[in-house]
Amino acid sequence: MNEFSEEAQKIIEKSGNNPLYSLTVTEFEILVKSWMSQVIKSEQPEAEEKLITRQEACDFLRCSYPTVISYQKRGLLTGRRIGHKFFYDKNEIENALRRVNDSEAPSGIPPSRVPV
Repeated sequence: MNEFSEEAQKIIEKSGNNPLYSLTVTEFEILVKSWMSQVIKSEQPEAEEKLITRQEACDFLRCSYPTVISYQKRGLLTGRRIGHKFFYDKNEIENALRRVNDSEAPSGIPPSRVPV
């Protein structure tokens, strides 16, 4: 479940059902830092993911920046925002390209844009 630091666990056990306003400033800081470290760990990409920037996706797909944004809006590409930048999983892009190449149906990505 939650993996708070040992110090944070003691504070949580001590406070029980008491509201947060019964904590000292130091205890509150410890809880927030422990919670933030959990959030940061959960946002870390998995080891097998190869995240690339939007510009790298443009280079890989041999298309313009607005085209990549258009593909994303149309659901052809999915990405994630980390901080103020947007990233795409390169494996996911490669799989989407394979589906496009294997499919006879129009995909929205012109054949001239599909890397071979």
